[in-house]
Formats: sequence, C-alpha cells, structure tokens
Amino acid sequence: MRAAVGAYGGRPVAVRGRRLVAHVRPGRRGGLRPVRSRGSRGMHFHAQWRRERPTDGAGQGTQSNREFQVEGINDTGDGNYVILGAEGRGHYVGCVLNIRNLRETSDWNWYGEGDDMIFIDGEPFPPSLHGTGTEDYFNTAWCPTQTYHAPYHGITMPGGDNWSGEISLYRFHIEDPITFTESIRVTIEHGHANKRSDDFSSVAYWYQTLPHRPFGLAPVADRLPFPGVARAG
Repeated sequence: MRAAVGAYGGRPVAVRGRRLVAHVRPGRRGGLRPVRSRGSRGMHFHAQWRRERPTDGAGQGTQSNREFQVEGINDTGDGNYVILGAEGRGHYVGCVLNIRNLRETSDWNWYGEGDDMIFIDGEPFPPSLHGTGTEDYFNTAWCPTQTYHAPYHGITMPGGDNWSGEISLYRFHIEDPITFTESIRVTIEHGHANKRSDDFSSVAYWYQTLPHRPFGLAPVADRLPFPGVARAG
C-alpha cells in the first residue's frame, strides 16, 4: 500500500539559495527538480506563535452561569485574543488555536462563545469579517465534543468532560483567501464578550512582502504549560 501527504498551501517564494523538491507520482519514479524563486518582489511565508495565559477575562461574581457564558456586549473588539497582527501587503493563510480550559466548575463550561473578528487595513469596529462564535470560525457547530479532521479545518483535541483540559483546533483559508494591502489583525474573543480567563496559545500562518513587523519567540518560562491543571484524557 502506498500513501502520500499533500501540502495545500502555496510554496514559499522570494528565498535565497537553491531548493530541491521531491517529485513523486504513483507508479512512476520520483526525482528531484529545482524550484525557482520569484525574486525579491514575491511574498515570504511567515509563522508566529503567541500565547496569553491566562486571558484577561472578567470574574463571574454574582452573574448566573448563563449571564457569564453567553450574555454581555463587546462593541469594540478591545481585549480580544490576538492571533496575528501584521503590517504590509499579504495573505492570511490560517491558524492553529489551543485552549486550556482553566475554569473548574460543574456548570456548563463551554469555552467557545467568543466571536472571531478580523480587521483588514486598519478598518474600525465592526470589522468586515465578524463571526458568530469560536466553533463557527473553525467550521464546526453545537459545542463539539469529538475530534474531526478535514483538509482545511478540524479539531485535534476536543477536551475532556464538560470541555475540561486541552482543546486544539485548526482552520486554513485555502478556498476562502483573506488578503490585505496594508495590515491585518486576526482576533478572537476569549469567551463571550471576553469574560473567560483561559490559557490561549496559537500559531498563525501568512505570506507577506518584506519588511514585516518585528516579532520573536517568548522565553521558555512563558511557553511552559499552565501550572496546576491536569491534562484532559
């Protein structure tokens, strides 16, 4: 039996050096062929890891579970978790979003009422791309509790009972590209109206012309798992 893994994103361009790509077809011999760069005017592939632990939520206080989980208004987008903030001309490819549920309760503990909001070229609120919930952005629905793997979206870790522990989702904009000419800010609420305080981390993927906004990798201490929370399983 033969198997193959396909890469759905475009190849990185405008890189220095000589690259060789393995070219294999079923029933035929594979070989190496050179890939030509498109020069300095092309876009470069980028990936950026971010984390906020915990997200800056609001305490439940005297609110009922329903009030805390699904009521309230966010009419600015301020305080959203930022998946990507880039400047220049480019193409947002997609992301992987990881959430560690830090709320310990026997009440309905769904993590995903936060809306996605993507601000393109400095547009004000409301952005032209404003979703209706975390599970909707990742092309699922009704508070999923199981894994699902499609080519461009899915859930690799659905969490434990009552969505406890670790969750991981992915979405790639291959058939619905999101382009920008000046800037892009890809954000998502952490719970409805940014009320939840969970451990969020993400990797964003995009192409853009250079120069890009400077970014680096957080210190090791900031990349370790959040202490005191058992892994779902």
